Amino acid sequence: MTGSDSVLRSPASMLRAASVAIVGASERARWASQIFGNLRHNGYGGKIHLVNPRQQTVYGERCFPSLRDIGAPVDHAMVIVPAANVADVLTDAYRSAVGTDADLGTVVLDFAAVDYINSTGIALIVSVLARARAERRKVVASGLSAHYREIFDITRLSDFIELFPDLDRAVSQLGTT
Repeated sequence: MTGSDSVLRSPASMLRAASVAIVGASERARWASQIFGNLRHNGYGGKIHLVNPRQQTVYGERCFPSLRDIGAPVDHAMVIVPAANVADVLTDAYRSAVGTDADLGTVVLDFAAVDYINSTGIALIVSVLARARAERRKVVASGLSAHYREIFDITRLSDFIELFPDLDRAVSQLGTT
């Protein structure tokens, strides 16, 4: 396995964020529990927001039903939900960001931990692109495997979405174009 094929990547961009949200937080969810525990154990200094519409508290802390209910900007959201719920979470994230004073000039889609994209996923990406373009926002993507980069080229999504090898490079380009 090469470095670009690994599901492990640098957490630097997340750790630089002033706030993060774990969407799908649940004491029974292994990934969410590990992420929360690692952030706490390793001294992450930012605010951690937990999001799950079916929970009021998780890990002894307040849990919000949606990103919009947080009422504060979220710099980095980790979405750990079943595939069928991803579209709703992305819509919520978009609405949450639009309701803030954050600079929304660019929408960043990070695919580093995505193993599979079906036709519904491609349709969701097209939907995000259409919404962003209608609002004169740029869309960039990072972390695509060689296979999905080829699909972006074949479908011509790469004509409309700038592609970066990793999230750190995508984020470093924000505001430079």
